[in-house]
Amino acid sequence: MASLNKVFLIGNLTRPPELRYTPSGTAVADLRLAVNRNYTTQGGDKREETSFITVVVWSKQAETCGEYLDKGSPILVEGRLQTREWEGKDGQKRTVVEVVAERVQFMGRGKPAAPVAVPAAESFAEETRSAEDDVPHNVVATGTREEREIPTVQKPVKRRRFGRRKVCKFCADKVDLVDYKDVRRLRNFVSDRGKIIPRRISGSCARHQRQLTHAIKRARTVALLPYLATE
Repeated sequence: MASLNKVFLIGNLTRPPELRYTPSGTAVADLRLAVNRNYTTQGGDKREETSFITVVVWSKQAETCGEYLDKGSPILVEGRLQTREWEGKDGQKRTVVEVVAERVQFMGRGKPAAPVAVPAAESFAEETRSAEDDVPHNVVATGTREEREIPTVQKPVKRRRFGRRKVCKFCADKVDLVDYKDVRRLRNFVSDRGKIIPRRISGSCARHQRQLTHAIKRARTVALLPYLATE
């Protein structure tokens, strides 16, 4: 027999996400979503009713929601309905219907990043940016599901920085072949100790670095360049 369990919801959070971790280390977040429905009665009056729905988010997308979402954040949720039962303190069995999210898409700006206090021995590089630069639009995250249990504290994230890439001077000057007779240029690529400066410092490309090495060796062979800087 054919069956389908699919849910699409668009609404706003009524509270910040509750993020915790299972004993196995899997993240899980509970979202409380308010979904509005507008309709017109038979008498022509316009009405609006609000439904409050619990959404369960797992794994990486749970951490993303905990980092970027806050009370009032608009989101789109794609998932499935799930019925969960438990026994209360009074011994009565309780039942709740909730949505297990398979995809969460952000539809607005998230909360600004709060500063994190880190001990001096374990300090991280300062990389605080404003919420407008740090929170992407239309973020989509996916994850899996597991049982939830023990809460824990979210860890700060280190971002990797990249330095500016050096430009090959030969390519910039459109030099096709490095000339061993161009002593003035070759001296700029020899250190004070007479060593050829590596390309990670000079910025030369691999092709011109090979030509440069052969040109310096040939210039030294014909005595245009000294082998040592003191010569």
